[in-house]
Amino acid sequence: MTKREDKSSKGKQIMPIARPLIETMNEGYFEVDLKGNFTYSNPSHAQLMGYSPRELIGTNYQKYMTEKEANATFKVFNEIFKTEKAKKSFIYQFFNKNQEPIHVESSIYLRYDEDGNKLGFSGFIRDITVQIRTERRLKKSERDYRNIIENIEEGYFELNLQGNFTYFNPACCDILGYNPQEMIGMNYREYTSKEEAKRTFKTFNEVYEKNSPNLDFQFDAIRKDGKKIYCECSIYLRHDSNGDKIGFRGIIRDVTARVEAKQRLRKSEEKYRKIIENTREGYFEVDLAGSFTYFNNALRTMLGYSQEEMMGMNYMEYMTEQKANETFQIFNKVYKTEETHVSFEYELISKENKKLYGESSVYLRYDKKGNKIGFSGFVRDVTNLREAYNRAEFYREILSHDIRNMLNSIRLSFEYIQETEESILKSPELKEMADIIEKQVNRASKLILNIQKLSSIEKKGTSVKKVNLTEIIDNVIKNVKDRSLSNNIFIDFKPPKKSNVVYGGKLLNEAFENIVLNGITHNTFDKKIILIKCSYSSIGKQDYIKVEFIDNGIGIPDAQKDKIFSRSYKNEKARGMGIGLSLVKEIIENYNGKIQVKNRVNGDYTKGSNFIVFLKKV
Repeated sequence: MTKREDKSSKGKQIMPIARPLIETMNEGYFEVDLKGNFTYSNPSHAQLMGYSPRELIGTNYQKYMTEKEANATFKVFNEIFKTEKAKKSFIYQFFNKNQEPIHVESSIYLRYDEDGNKLGFSGFIRDITVQIRTERRLKKSERDYRNIIENIEEGYFELNLQGNFTYFNPACCDILGYNPQEMIGMNYREYTSKEEAKRTFKTFNEVYEKNSPNLDFQFDAIRKDGKKIYCECSIYLRHDSNGDKIGFRGIIRDVTARVEAKQRLRKSEEKYRKIIENTREGYFEVDLAGSFTYFNNALRTMLGYSQEEMMGMNYMEYMTEQKANETFQIFNKVYKTEETHVSFEYELISKENKKLYGESSVYLRYDKKGNKIGFSGFVRDVTNLREAYNRAEFYREILSHDIRNMLNSIRLSFEYIQETEESILKSPELKEMADIIEKQVNRASKLILNIQKLSSIEKKGTSVKKVNLTEIIDNVIKNVKDRSLSNNIFIDFKPPKKSNVVYGGKLLNEAFENIVLNGITHNTFDKKIILIKCSYSSIGKQDYIKVEFIDNGIGIPDAQKDKIFSRSYKNEKARGMGIGLSLVKEIIENYNGKIQVKNRVNGDYTKGSNFIVFLKKV
């Protein structure tokens, strides 16, 4: 066979496909001459490029490519020309008529004429644009994913089925204390104890067998520096593209600080329990139904029950029905408001049926997730204090009634002597002593009366209602003048111009009279002047009527102004017992008012005092 015959035979082998079949096939088919100009394009190829076959014929392939892509394609065509070997799976990009980039996979062959001479190229192309774009998005997603993994605070790892590291992020290196070169290929047995390695193998094996992740595996690890750390880990299976199991991956966290904090807390709780057990005050914990879940020895001793008897006992079992209802209201309020209730006093009944008085604080209890689970509190046995208070009340009654009656008897007897045996008191010395006796009896009576009023205020409080301020002050002025034997007392009252109704009560008479008498008693002038004037004032958002009692008495030194309302205060010049002004302050404040004292003349206390009372305006 001649050489020409060989080439002819070779050309026939390259193109065995009939034209009708090429025209109807889905794959694109094209033919170009040796310069790269299209000589044929089947409908599928033309449609892919966005032109008709006629528009493509005679145009060069480089027209539809970037310069870089055209150069790369030329090299492929040139290689095929020189080697006479077809190029399969050649991927390149061109632009269609709409200038949209199209990615194709092509098989390119050399074409011969009937004599075996090279006359051009032919090829089949398949549109892989969607595939290329998907691959690019996938690669970008993988890059983004790796970037996130590389920068998260938690450690990320990938292991093969033998448990050797195949990938890890910087945080994982930081946790274990190794550099990347040391960690790659490292087996889990190298950073765990023998016991932990066995437990770790068992856990990973379960993940493998069940094909199910473990989201909360906790284990101890040993860092490169030998320090023991506590780790929390999630474990997932890894699969290849065929779905075969190839290893594991997961997130690892160093929870050493949290674990050690729990250990310290556990030790602290044990210490706390010991303190609770040995404290003299009772301590309790109850569930939401009010049944004991824990209590200390002091509370058990207080109630007189055994450990077994008290555990699970409900509060209604050691209280009267009334006190149990009151206790329920307190605990219910603590539950709803989540605020601690301090100094809650209630009655308890011991096992021996003895009535006890307890003072308790109540706290809401929560579980680790923050759910409300019950209450706790300390109980102080105040039975002895309550009994002492009752005894004090008894002594107060004696002081208020019996001794007061005795003083009245002395006063009446003294008045009788004065009237019947006037000659006996003609002696100046006896007259002076009689005056002293009379004054002291009057002072003692007034002291007892003030003690009664203070005790009543502390015990019951005062009833606040709307009162006419002008009527009260007019009544006070009348009472003071009626009781005074002196004609040298001048009281000038300037009532409010408009509204004169305030929040107060009947004890305002007592308070105002006390202030007026104070200005008269502590006054060395023959002419004793009291000016009472009213005005309107606001403190914050509250409106008040301001009542000023201005006298020309001896005044009060600035250093003593903060002390005069104290029960223990004593005025050395007047030898007063201080309880009068203390009573005034108690009364005013129980009516939600305010009281203060200033100088009548600014900067000079010796010119007299100005007692200022603020009462809430209606």
